Amino acid sequence: MGMAGEFIIGMHGGLTYDGVQLAGLYPHGQLKLAQKAGVTIFGPVVNTNSTESSPWNVARATTFIKAAGEIAGIPLHPNMGMGVGGCR
Repeated sequence: MGMAGEFIIGMHGGLTYDGVQLAGLYPHGQLKLAQKAGVTIFGPVVNTNSTESSPWNVARATTFIKAAGEIAGIPLHPNMGMGVGGCR
């Protein structure tokens, strides 16, 4: 299972699981719900910020993915990118 980044945009703000809004969660919060749902591999996404440097974006992504990895009971397939639409 993969999930979008931490922003609440459009219709995604209305998606919930077990009473928790999915959009707006950081990867470690998404992972908890994915594991609860029975997912066997999880692909958290960390959006990049085009106004920041590549090292800044890598450090940000590493921080969020590390937090998810520390509590993961399933394999992670992390992603980092611009998200839907190419930029923000």
